[in-house]
Amino acid sequence: ATFFADASADPNMLYQIVAQGHELGNHTYSHEFSTYLTIEEFTNDLNAMDSIIQDATGVSSRPLFRPPYGDYDASVLETAGSLGYDYTIGWSADSLDWVGTYSPSEIAENVLNNLIPGAIFLMHAVPESANTPASLFEIVTEARALGYEFTTVGALLGLSSNSGEDPATETPIVVVEEEFTIPELEQFADGTNPIITRGDVTDFAYAFGAADPFIVYDGETYHMFFEVLGEY
Repeated sequence: ATFFADASADPNMLYQIVAQGHELGNHTYSHEFSTYLTIEEFTNDLNAMDSIIQDATGVSSRPLFRPPYGDYDASVLETAGSLGYDYTIGWSADSLDWVGTYSPSEIAENVLNNLIPGAIFLMHAVPESANTPASLFEIVTEARALGYEFTTVGALLGLSSNSGEDPATETPIVVVEEEFTIPELEQFADGTNPIITRGDVTDFAYAFGAADPFIVYDGETYHMFFEVLGEY
């Protein structure tokens, strides 16, 4: 994924984003409407945020910029470009998770109804988007079942990613024609060869709940499941 950060971002989280192979872009320091700022104010806004990102991660947010609220004009694009932000990134579809009233399933539906190869979806990590983590379980599961994979904006554009990964090794978004069916747990009920079973792995607890992972092998494919232990 690609995360566009502003000054509200926790520096430790920025570090973790890059360390885990994701990508960072600049969302300005102030998150003000970019067209409301003078060229000097906008320049300072971008530079201040990039300094925070570099201090936290050791990498720059260049060349990716996303204007807050999707607000830009010719002056914003020219100024951003002069500062090394050659790509101003919008989105294909808005998940509307920022509204604060949508359930996880409704957020997921806003994404899944707009799946196309190369699509960019707008999602947030703000207090109003508390249902976003839970929605991602449905989004990732359903999208992958349809043959889609997830990648960074930089990889879509064929750029060198600030995640530290070689774009050539990152997974492109593709669609496969062969239908994939998610197996039911019942078909493994009498199996004798679970590679990792319930209890073999320490339970993992996060802000969105707790899950106990286990893996089974059906002779051709490894399947990973997460038994939910806590509420989202």
